[in-house]
Amino acid sequence: MNRSDQAASAKRCRKEQEIMPKHAVLMMVQLPPPAHGAAITNQRLASSRRIRDEFDLNVLPVQLARSIDDTNRFALSKIIRLSGHVVRLLFALAFRPPGVVLYTLPSTGYAFLGGIVLLGLVKGLGFPHILQMRCRGIRRTAERSALHRALCRWAFSKAWVILLSPHVFDDVSEFVRDEQVYYLPDALPDPCREIRLPDRPARRIPHILFLSHLFETKGPLVLLSALEILKRRGVPFRATFVGEPGDIALQVFRERIDALGLSEEVRYAGPAYGARKAEFMLDADIFAFPTFYPQEVFPGVLLEAMAYSLPLVTTGEAAIPEIVDEGSSGYMVAARDAGALADALEKLAHNPDLRQRLGRAARARFLARFQFDRCESCLAEILRDVLLRAATAPVERTTLNQAGGISITRHKADT
Repeated sequence: MNRSDQAASAKRCRKEQEIMPKHAVLMMVQLPPPAHGAAITNQRLASSRRIRDEFDLNVLPVQLARSIDDTNRFALSKIIRLSGHVVRLLFALAFRPPGVVLYTLPSTGYAFLGGIVLLGLVKGLGFPHILQMRCRGIRRTAERSALHRALCRWAFSKAWVILLSPHVFDDVSEFVRDEQVYYLPDALPDPCREIRLPDRPARRIPHILFLSHLFETKGPLVLLSALEILKRRGVPFRATFVGEPGDIALQVFRERIDALGLSEEVRYAGPAYGARKAEFMLDADIFAFPTFYPQEVFPGVLLEAMAYSLPLVTTGEAAIPEIVDEGSSGYMVAARDAGALADALEKLAHNPDLRQRLGRAARARFLARFQFDRCESCLAEILRDVLLRAATAPVERTTLNQAGGISITRHKADT
């Protein structure tokens, strides 16, 4: 089939989709702000033309925190925002009833309890639903009390579940059966699609890049300790830390750099987005991300670094072994082990050819497995499958009519 035939075929398919009624999908997700990996991925999926072409997509933003610092803190303003979400959800379910609800359920803290309130409306009104788990923490939440365990069990009952990787199934295994689960790895559009990646020079002094919010569990202090070890070993390097301050105060971070004697080798460059972030990626030789964040699952920043042909030095937390091909595209070390981190960095610092080889392998792995169009196609397939399964399962549906009344019927789920 030549290009003109392919174009004509695609046009016919689009016309057929326009004629056929689309299945209604309600997507309840956190969108930026605050800007973090899960919210950014949610935003990409919510605006996906591929998804919107096939489904009647209604997006309901669900945000309790307005900033990274506000996460996991109780505030009266969050109760007010939750009340607003309840009202908007009721309107969405009543006036644009979906065939399935896709909800990114928070896994810990006050956000989890707020999520339970919204999920209660979806369950109570009998709508088929998918819980998309973007963070770990359900097991830890269940261990807090018998009430939390009961809430977790109720949340996952009669729900389909999307996990980012089989590596994190154990976080929900107490409450979820295999047949409930779909796996959908994160992905992102190729940031280098429009540019030609230059060959990185075989620099004697390699540039090590850390890019994330400055939270202790993301590993910036561990990386500083590893860099201090490199300096004592006489390994030349320069390092840049990029990201907004988190639970590490900027003054404390700078004092730590000075205390370790790294003021000449290390600089903090502040937050960077868009073109400025790309400049840091293009100028780096090694990407270091020694995370031990307890809710970590599938760090998108590692995918970005792979797209820029950077060799990775990270940990084996959560689903990271699915991202990094050990010894081929990077190295994984034990969490909080500054010595092991220094060893891996030293190996790359002394060997420019190894850096080039691992970087090329990282980009090839990204192109093969983690491009966003694959994620779009997989999500569309999951939605189709759940809609089909829901259509064959009789459910008790409580509906809100436009007069404000409530009726309960038992029938197959709307598709």
